[in-house]
Order: sequence, then structure tokens, then C-alpha cells
Amino acid sequence: MPADPGKESIRAFYERRFPDFSEYSLAKAFLGRSKDSLDQIDLEVEVQQAVSTFGPFLKYIVIAGESGNACCSRSVSEVLMAAQRNLCRPRLPSKKSSLNKRDDLYNNVIDFLEEQGLSWKGDHADTLGKKFVSVLVDCLWYIDGRVHVFEKQSCKLPDFVTQFQGYNKPELSKHRKRVAKNMSASVVEAHSSSLFGCLQSAYWNGSNFQSFKPYVERLAGCLTEYSDKLSSQNKKVKKNHHSPVPVRQLSETLSASIIKKSGMSYPCYDKLVHILSNLDSYEHTCLSDIIQISPVNVTHL
Repeated sequence: MPADPGKESIRAFYERRFPDFSEYSLAKAFLGRSKDSLDQIDLEVEVQQAVSTFGPFLKYIVIAGESGNACCSRSVSEVLMAAQRNLCRPRLPSKKSSLNKRDDLYNNVIDFLEEQGLSWKGDHADTLGKKFVSVLVDCLWYIDGRVHVFEKQSCKLPDFVTQFQGYNKPELSKHRKRVAKNMSASVVEAHSSSLFGCLQSAYWNGSNFQSFKPYVERLAGCLTEYSDKLSSQNKKVKKNHHSPVPVRQLSETLSASIIKKSGMSYPCYDKLVHILSNLDSYEHTCLSDIIQISPVNVTHL
């Protein structure tokens, strides 16, 4: 897989997708917005640029080699069958250009899935496969740096999640620290629903996906569980805010502390010191009569 598929030329794309046609020479390529309307395109033009300009339908014209034996080496049916096998060959979605940390996470997730032996047949890699990778990356990006929050709530995430930490660090670009408790219940539930939606696809019944399926189910289940706890907490807070009676009793917020006696005092406090020194421990007194409040001089600028 090329490091940057978007910069791959029409010729390079042909050589990568049809390795069994090595004995044939690529003569022409045509692109268009439909199979019946194709325009010839330069073989050295980048695929992404050409497709965005001319359309997604691509047609190659190949010729036999110089010796002329290539046509005799295989029949037309054999060539077509080889091309069909190549199109149906299991593969992974194409990687992205590494422009930021999120792209790095996307590419590393694809490497991880390859290590797990996962792949999709033919065009499914760019449809179903790409959708699952995108959903998984969105989820991992959102919970990056917040795994400990799930652990405090006894939500055990799959072990593979820990290896995808350290990508989403907004404090590095926005000069502020992220609050780990600012996750939204609706957003967490949306990620969970997206994962469960991907799990409904038929490819999860394949032998190569069945061993990885429980980990995805656990991740989605943990998100749902944590979302429910967040929703419950939010409802409780709203109920307390609208309660006509105090949620906490006054006795729960009262506190007393003993202040050690100081060895010095100011003359202006002599009267106050005299009164306090003649009081018993914890004896109440009114200080409003002995405290003289001086008017505040306000200076207007």
C-alpha cells in the first residue's frame, strides 16, 4: 500500500491493482462520469486529481508485449478471471496522508487491524471497511486521555484501547488543559450506537472477524454503560437545582476551628481583646456595639 494513495499516478495505480498483467503493456487510460462517456487521460496524472476532475469510471487499454507471445500465454477468459480474483483479493482501506495526529491514529488503527488478520474483499475495503475504521477512530479519538474516567466508574474497556492513547492532546495547540469530566452523555451514546451499527454487517460472521468482534462489542457496551451513568447524574443534578428545599442540611456545611492565641495585638483592638479575654470558652457575645465602622473613601478616577 503506498504511503500516500492520493499522489499515486494512473499508471502506478494500474501496476498495483493488476500485478498479474505484468506481461502486458499499458497503452491508454480513460476516465469519465459514466461507463458510456469516457475521456482519455494522461497516465502520469495523479489518481485523486483525475477522478475529481473527470469522474470515477476508469478504463485501461493494454497491449501484448514486444514478442507478441503474451497474447498466447493466457486466454481472454484467464485474463478476466485473474483480474476478477485481484479485485476480490482481501485488503484494508487505504491510508491517509499524515497531516495531523488524527490521521496518524487512522493509519495506526489500519496497521493494528492488519496485525489482527482483518481485511475486506475487493471494494468492500473502501466502503464497509473504511466506515468501520472511521467509526472506530472517532471513538478512540474522543475517549483519548479519558480512559481513567471509565475505570473509576468500573467500565472496563478492551485492552487494545490503551495503545491508542496520546493522540488527542488539545492542550498542545490551544494552550489549555482539557477537563477529563467534560464528556457528553449524548456524544458517548452516539459513538456506542455507531459501533453497534457496524457490528450488524454480515462480514462480522466471517472467521477472521469473529475473534475481534467481542472486543468491539465490549467497547460499545462500555460506552453505553458510561453514557447511562452520565445521564443519571445529569438528571440528579437538574432535580437538585429545581428542588424547593435545600439538598444539603445546614449541619452538613457547618464547621468550627480553633485559632491559636497571638502574642501581639494592635491598640485599636484593646477593647475587643479585653471583652474576649473575659469570656468563657464558646461563650457567645455581640460585637456590633464595639466595632466601629469607618466610612470608605471612594476616589473616582
